[in-house]
Amino acid sequence: MKKIKITLMCGFGMLFSLCLFIVTSPSTKIQAISGEKQNHSDLIHNRSNFSDSTVPGIPLEGLFKIPSLAKSKIVDNKVIITENENNQTGAIFSTDDMKLNLTKKFIAEMFIKIDGDADGVTFVMHNDIGATITFDKNLGGALGVYPNIIRSYYDPPQLLKSMKKSLAVEFDTYNQIGDGYYDNGIDLNNGFGHVAYTFPDRIEEYKLGSWDKILALKHHSVQYPSFKLGDNTWRKFSIIWSPWDASNNGQLEYQLDGLEPVKAIIPRSTFDTDSVYWGFTGSTGGKTESAMVSFASVPGLIYYEDTLSVLDLAGNVMNSDNVVRNGSELMVHYSGEYNGGIRDLLKPVITFGLTSGQVYQEGSLVVNGQSVTPTIFESSLKVNLADLSVENKEVEVSFKIKNEGFQSLAKPTVTSNLSGSNYMQIEGSSVSYTIDDAPPAGVGKLTVLGQGDASKILEATDYKQFVSALSDDYSSEEEITVSLKPDQEIESKVKQLGPANFELIAKDGAGNEAIIKVPIFVKKENDQVVTDGTFLLKGNHFSMKKKDYPKTESELKTTIINKSALELWMFDQAGNYEKLDANMILVNLTQLPTPGIIPESKIYSMVVTTSNSKLVLNLEMEINDASIRILFLNEAGKQLREPIELMGNVGEIKDLTKEVVVQKAVQGIKEKQYELTESPSAESSIPIEIDGVSVYYKFKGKLFIESFPSSLNFGDTYLTRPFIKEEQPVYDIPLIIGDTRNSKTSWTLTATLEQPLTSEENPSEVLSRAIWYKVNDTTKVPLYKGEAQPVEVGTVSESGEYNISKSWESKNTGVQLNIFSNEIIQKGKYKAAILWQVAATP
Repeated sequence: MKKIKITLMCGFGMLFSLCLFIVTSPSTKIQAISGEKQNHSDLIHNRSNFSDSTVPGIPLEGLFKIPSLAKSKIVDNKVIITENENNQTGAIFSTDDMKLNLTKKFIAEMFIKIDGDADGVTFVMHNDIGATITFDKNLGGALGVYPNIIRSYYDPPQLLKSMKKSLAVEFDTYNQIGDGYYDNGIDLNNGFGHVAYTFPDRIEEYKLGSWDKILALKHHSVQYPSFKLGDNTWRKFSIIWSPWDASNNGQLEYQLDGLEPVKAIIPRSTFDTDSVYWGFTGSTGGKTESAMVSFASVPGLIYYEDTLSVLDLAGNVMNSDNVVRNGSELMVHYSGEYNGGIRDLLKPVITFGLTSGQVYQEGSLVVNGQSVTPTIFESSLKVNLADLSVENKEVEVSFKIKNEGFQSLAKPTVTSNLSGSNYMQIEGSSVSYTIDDAPPAGVGKLTVLGQGDASKILEATDYKQFVSALSDDYSSEEEITVSLKPDQEIESKVKQLGPANFELIAKDGAGNEAIIKVPIFVKKENDQVVTDGTFLLKGNHFSMKKKDYPKTESELKTTIINKSALELWMFDQAGNYEKLDANMILVNLTQLPTPGIIPESKIYSMVVTTSNSKLVLNLEMEINDASIRILFLNEAGKQLREPIELMGNVGEIKDLTKEVVVQKAVQGIKEKQYELTESPSAESSIPIEIDGVSVYYKFKGKLFIESFPSSLNFGDTYLTRPFIKEEQPVYDIPLIIGDTRNSKTSWTLTATLEQPLTSEENPSEVLSRAIWYKVNDTTKVPLYKGEAQPVEVGTVSESGEYNISKSWESKNTGVQLNIFSNEIIQKGKYKAAILWQVAATP
């Protein structure tokens, strides 16, 4: 939030009327919280609709003075610079106390009125103290600031009766053209006059002829108005001063109402001081005009800061980017503070402007904690305040408004402006916000779902994926939220094949909601579906026997529609749908065999279309075929897996050694520990017979070790006992015996010690009697190198699987370590190797 100090000062004039507003502050303007300051033009109508009695002006006593010899006077707080008489000069300048401080920024606004043809007026900033006491400057085209004689040969040169150390903005109503005149080179502009800035006291600004005759004056940033300067109309003249920069240059930005602003770079040396007089001069000669000026504010007179904000009832500050709906209530808050000055702010009145539709809530206005009834006139509220001074300096005003009857996108504005008998606020504050009463609009996107796939809807993280178009009259698409409308039977909708719809809620930034109906089409896994968002085609790949191929194109199209289950649906933007006649679908038959012939046995592709949708379907022509049935049997004739059917034309030769599906089946049985004992005769050349043929692969089961441990680990053993006995070593893979034989018999498992327990550090240290096998609770046998020792005997089990190591876990059986400690010479790691073998018991 920016704040600004405002000072008010009244000024002077010459041959014109003018009203001036000036502001000095560390910042450039009063800044409204969440809004902008309102241009004073809109508050006090500072254009041509002012009359002499209504143009703003403050009391000038003690602020400006009229030097002697100047023909100016003050009437009703307005300065008459010159009256409508010949050969006059007029001037008014600030008092010493009201000089401008050029090291600080200030703003001024004045109103000028000129009525006549010659010669004009100037706004002037200067350091010519003598001119403020006795004004004996030149008449006519000199405008009271320019010299009539220049003596360039003097040191320093003399510019007689010029305004010393000055900058002037001239409002010249009469071009002085010819020898000895200032305006040579300036366009006549149809007699409308011109505006420019000049440096009256710089000799280099003048073009001189022989004997130092003035031939022309350099005019900077000349402007030619499209209106007559002397048309008896009040016009605002505003200035903004920016203080010296690092190069010792200041900037004066000025603007006369009806013309573009001008920025003039002013060297610090122009004034030879940082504190200058300021005011107006004017003159007449052979022609006449009247000129007036009125000042509305003066730097240093009154310092006042204020802010205006509009908040929702939750306390959020509103601005033009915020939106509310009709019916919403808002709180207006105004805060002002008098920060001193030369005078108190007398008889202040604060005016709040409302837009039609912003309804003041009666009884809600509070001033400094006290309920106050405002004066209401049309769409404005006025509140009279007590004089503001250092002792009574704060103003706090708040009241409620309600928004009613606005069209969507309307931008209601609240304004504030404070004035007093000796103060006029140059810029009031204004805060705007936006009414958004229209819901967003959206179009559901036709979505194809698999049957039962409710998760795609229920678990979606972004429901905008189901919308093909989304818009709002204010909120951007990113600001619109889309959510699933609750209490919908989504699971039921996606169980039923075909079209359906569900609903989404779109909400804009103001909270307006709209329902978007999203069309869906539920399909089976193998359904082929395409859509352009409006039309949807559904069909399936299909097949037929060669002998059934249609005889005519009409029959072929009907067959395609029926066998492929073709459907055509139309969806509109509201989410509604309609099933259309499938005969509207165009079927391209050019890629299919000609009706009436026996087609080849192959897969044909066809294209079916409508509108912008194109669906490719496959037609597989099946031959009049038979099969080879391939069985896989064990030695007892029992099937080891499902038979394989190989289809083909009667008489076709099949090479089973090259049929991948057959060879995979054979290999799979072998991997289950079956031995192939017999293959079909003529395996590589089996003809397909009309009634089919069956062939056999025969296998014989095996007795085998299905898995065995790759390691048995007894862990660490310490030589603290005379005899070491360790049971239940840790193993990684179980020892399992498998038996796929049809006629199962008992079997014997042997263990052969291929390598005794041997030191890894010293291979010469061998513990040859250390490894034993516990057969049962009463029997254990030692394992010796190279000797196959029976350790387990199996009985018949229908499962064909025997987990030997399972009994190890209960220590009923298993490998043991048994050794006397004194037999161990070498400490460290020891390793042994055992060979497991199984065979049928004789």
